[in-house]
Amino acid sequence: MSSPTNPATCRRLEGRVAIVTGGAGGIGCAVVERLSAEGARVEVFDAVAGGVEKCVADFRASGLEVHGQVVDVGDGGYTTFGIVP
Repeated sequence: MSSPTNPATCRRLEGRVAIVTGGAGGIGCAVVERLSAEGARVEVFDAVAGGVEKCVADFRASGLEVHGQVVDVGDGGYTTFGIVP
């Protein structure tokens, strides 16, 4: 088994975009943190507006590039959302 990589020094996702649904809490929040730490630009999609705002603010305060949108992926209309440049 290989040893875990240090996200502070590993930037293997640099220049890539990741979308994390349900990213404003719990496991989704941990996924957002890891992807961001590895260099990805992360879009948080969550149905809870306050959760998205807090998640994005917290990660940006830590210096990570995270953006968020209030999206209910249970509603088929979510596919019309794009990534903010």
